[in-house]
Amino acid sequence: MTAPRETWQALTASARRHDWSGQIVFGVDPVDVRAHAGGRMVYIASPGAAFDPGEFSGVEADRHILIAQRAGGDLAAQGVCAVAPLALASSYLDADPGLPINRARTRARWAAGLRNASGVIWIPDVQGWADCADVQRDADWAVQRGVPVLVQAMGVAS
Repeated sequence: MTAPRETWQALTASARRHDWSGQIVFGVDPVDVRAHAGGRMVYIASPGAAFDPGEFSGVEADRHILIAQRAGGDLAAQGVCAVAPLALASSYLDADPGLPINRARTRARWAAGLRNASGVIWIPDVQGWADCADVQRDADWAVQRGVPVLVQAMGVAS
């Protein structure tokens, strides 16, 4: 599901306002991530690292999880070492719903550790993800530290 061009306006406006030229690259497909990553681990930014279980309906949560799983698989198929916290947390909770990672604060801290260990942030082109606080927070964190942010958003010029 491709995000409409308008949804990326906030991110492009921030990039221009803070002169993040070169740190946020738009139009990067999974095939191209490998060249940008240069062997570094890629963190797949998505909603859900900190969401409370009641935030999304079951169907909506399952859709976001499936998209994160596919994004990780797409990058793995290109030889990219990628981590999708939403997909990982889901698989851990499938094994044991009682794990502490089921609590939003614990999950956010755990996901931040994965993000901090990554050398690149990649944001798949999914409707609603550009406006998600978790995704914006990851992008802001990255550019403040000089970590490249790759955005799949098609048809958006940086």
